[in-house]
Amino acid sequence: MRAIRFLKLFMMKNFLLKILPVIFIATLTSCTENNITEPEQIVFPATNVSYTAHVEPFLHISCTFSGCHASDAGTYGSFSMNTFFDLYSRPGLIKPYDPDNSTLNMIMERRLPHYQQMRAGITENHAKGLRQWVLEGGKNN
Repeated sequence: MRAIRFLKLFMMKNFLLKILPVIFIATLTSCTENNITEPEQIVFPATNVSYTAHVEPFLHISCTFSGCHASDAGTYGSFSMNTFFDLYSRPGLIKPYDPDNSTLNMIMERRLPHYQQMRAGITENHAKGLRQWVLEGGKNN
């Protein structure tokens, strides 16, 4: 009888030791999911704009979908904007510290035409945030 109780207790502890790390990892990864689905959910700060936290999510939602500036560089967009390196592979698109002469800023600020109507939900905060990011050097931060 003692042996059976000992075996059940041992099996339960063994099960807990195996399952607790799985629960812990699942909890951590669920906290890092990106639930941004609309441009309005992205708010750029006035300074210290981050490519990873602000620019990349904004571009992914607003520019890099199929048929525009996705990696397939489909019908309308002639180049991809999926990665930081894609932005710099297009001469003049980003000119670090010079948003007045960066093509991306000129388009976002409607100083240059865009061939396709830009997606709804792009705000003045987005244009100012992209300007600030370029003004701060357009870094991969």
